[in-house]
Amino acid sequence: MHPLSPQRRQIIYSDSGAGALKQAAMLRGERLKGLVPYGPMQEAFIGPIDLIAHPFERQIWREANDADTSIWRGLDAESRHEADRAVASWWADLRTNKRPTTIWHCSRDVGDVSFLVALLNEIEFEEDTLLIDVADIVSGKGHVTSTGGCRPESILSAADSAVHLDEAKRDKLRKEFARFAASPKGLRLFDTNGVVQEAPIDAHDATILNFISDDWRPYIRVMSDVVKHQIDRDIRDLDYGVLLWRVDKLIEAGVIERRGRSREPLFVENPMMGDLRRVA
Repeated sequence: MHPLSPQRRQIIYSDSGAGALKQAAMLRGERLKGLVPYGPMQEAFIGPIDLIAHPFERQIWREANDADTSIWRGLDAESRHEADRAVASWWADLRTNKRPTTIWHCSRDVGDVSFLVALLNEIEFEEDTLLIDVADIVSGKGHVTSTGGCRPESILSAADSAVHLDEAKRDKLRKEFARFAASPKGLRLFDTNGVVQEAPIDAHDATILNFISDDWRPYIRVMSDVVKHQIDRDIRDLDYGVLLWRVDKLIEAGVIERRGRSREPLFVENPMMGDLRRVA
């Protein structure tokens, strides 16, 4: 049975990655029936690893640690609660509905790494389970750093590298779960050696500040520089919403200041309007 067969359940962390899977299946002349994207999920690399599969407890942690980035996903309190209910239902179905499964992930994406580790700790998948890592696909000058960055043709090529989820791989992922769970610090990121590590909730602030000077710089230019910094490293551990959240926290802390912010409600205009500079 082909890894992308409609007879298999397809699990993938991102909605954009799910779209690529659907198109890839259509190139094979089939339509996916068992696609299970994890779209309602908030950033899997934020918060304790053992709360990823428990969304309501995870939300309590986020509120207690000033780590609620829901505003940058356009969610009010009611919408956030509905999203958490959808996530809880997703996990409940996965725990009870056993079937042949293909799990797609990217080991260069810290969200995918966090999700996969939590998934394999939480769910006892049956023997006919395949893992596909798209990290070795080359796109442009570098490697793909997320499943959402894959073209449908690349998805089909990656399917040829599917491996069975054997006991050795299960054990390795469980050990990773134990490593993360032993000393949770707020989020996970890639260190300079490309290894995922626990880090304080403000660990990305230093990277952001590298691109903010004493003189005014356009906010969107700062964003572009941070994103390019990630691309140059061939990894993904800081996304759009988290960057906006951390910039706001740095402003609240009096470390940087901003001028030219939009006075319109969030998302009506570009949330990166205006300029940033360090506070003298």
